[in-house]
Amino acid sequence: MPRFIFDVHDDGPAEWGDESLEGAGRNEIERRARELIAEAQARQVARGSQCVTTTVYVYHEGDAIVLTAYGRVGQDVRIVWPLG
Repeated sequence: MPRFIFDVHDDGPAEWGDESLEGAGRNEIERRARELIAEAQARQVARGSQCVTTTVYVYHEGDAIVLTAYGRVGQDVRIVWPLG
């Protein structure tokens, strides 16, 4: 089963490989990326840092990026699936 690694960047040190899913489909990968951004935004609000952009990179284990998601507090999350 394929394994997908989620790296969260929150205008600070990256949380490399903090999260992974095995055998996940496209909808599940996108849902989890959105959840991770929402969790990061909640931390930002608690710290008073609401102007931070959070980016989630999703990698197929041992391969390239399969999804990039990014968002800021009060803005829609944007999802980018690479072509190919």
